Amino acid sequence: MTPEEYWRRIQRIPLYRDRDSASGDEVLCRKSDGTPVLVTKPEYLSMEERESVVQVYERLHKPNVN
Repeated sequence: MTPEEYWRRIQRIPLYRDRDSASGDEVLCRKSDGTPVLVTKPEYLSMEERESVVQVYERLHKPNVN
C-alpha cells in the first residue's frame, strides 16, 4: 500500500487531517465530531504494516452503519 492509498483509506473512515504531532511521526486527525485521533504516518510503517494499521483505525473509528 502506497502512502497515497494509506491516506485515502484514512479519509474514508473518515478522519480529517489537522496537524503533525510534536514527535513528527504521527498526524493529529479528527473524527467528524471533533474527537482527536493520532494516526501514524505511513513513512514510519512497512508496506505490510500499513494495511494492518488502517484496518485497526477502521475498526476503531469508522461509524457504525445501521
